[in-house]
Amino acid sequence: MRKRNLQIGSGLSAGLARISALFIAGCVAGTLAAELVTPGAQLREHLLSPASSGFFGNLLSESKYALIALALGCSTIGVAGIPALAAARGFFLCFSMAGIVRVFGGAGIPYALVSVMPRALLTIPFLFLLSERAFRASARLIRASGGARSETGALRGSVPIVLANAAALLISAAIQTLFHPGIAEYFSGKII
Repeated sequence: MRKRNLQIGSGLSAGLARISALFIAGCVAGTLAAELVTPGAQLREHLLSPASSGFFGNLLSESKYALIALALGCSTIGVAGIPALAAARGFFLCFSMAGIVRVFGGAGIPYALVSVMPRALLTIPFLFLLSERAFRASARLIRASGGARSETGALRGSVPIVLANAAALLISAAIQTLFHPGIAEYFSGKII
C-alpha cells in the first residue's frame, strides 16, 4: 500500500478552509464566553435600546471587517491576520446572539434571530469571499518577497466580489437603520 501525503490544496480551498475553520472556532468561543455574561436590568435595557448611530454609523460598523480584510490582503501579515479576523467575526456574532439568549432566556431567541441574523446572513458570505481573495493576495506577497516569481495584480478579478460586498454592506446598514429600532421596540414589550 502506497503512502500518500495529505495536503490542503492552494487557492480557494486552502484559504477558505483556514478562514472557515477559525470562523467556526470563533463561533464556539463566542457562544461559550456568553455564559460569563451576568444578566441584569441595565444590560437588558441596553440590548433592547434602538440603535441611534444613523445610516453612516451603521455602515461603518458593518464595513469594519471587510475593510480590515482588504487592508490585510495588501500586506504579508494577512496570511495570519485574515483567519484571525474571521475568528473575531465568528466570536462577536455568536457572543451577541448567545448573550441575548443568556439575558432573556428562551424569549430572547426570536429577538436574537430577527435582530442579528438577517444582516449576518447577508454580509458574512461576501466577507468570506473577500477574505479568501485577500488571503491569496497576502500569500502571493509573501512568495514575491521571498524571491519567487508571482503574478502581478494579486487582487485582480476581485472587483465583482468587492462590489457585491459593498452592496451587501449598504443593504445591511439600511436594514439596521430602518428596521432595528422597530424590532427592539416590538420585542421590548414582549420580553420585559
